[in-house]
Amino acid sequence: MNQKSWIFACNTAQVGIFYLNPDKTFTLVSGPYHLKFLDGYYPLHVSFAVTYPGDRLRFTEMKPVHPLDMHPMLQAGKVSIDTFFEGRLIIKMNFQAIE
Repeated sequence: MNQKSWIFACNTAQVGIFYLNPDKTFTLVSGPYHLKFLDGYYPLHVSFAVTYPGDRLRFTEMKPVHPLDMHPMLQAGKVSIDTFFEGRLIIKMNFQAIE
């Protein structure tokens, strides 16, 4: 029987870097998330949440640079994901200014 063991580690960070794109949108990049040992990656669980001023920004899309089908959970002024994955994960979230 082939069973995977999940590793749980708690890391917390407060990051406030939004990059201004040429089209006047903003991008928040987070990652890469991974845990590698020798020639392979361990499975990981990532809970990721971004709070932002909902009266000034609007979430437009998320691009995980990983072969996962992740769907963000949206609330007013907050976007979050909760996923299990194996390998490397880079999360890119795009926002647009509200005029």
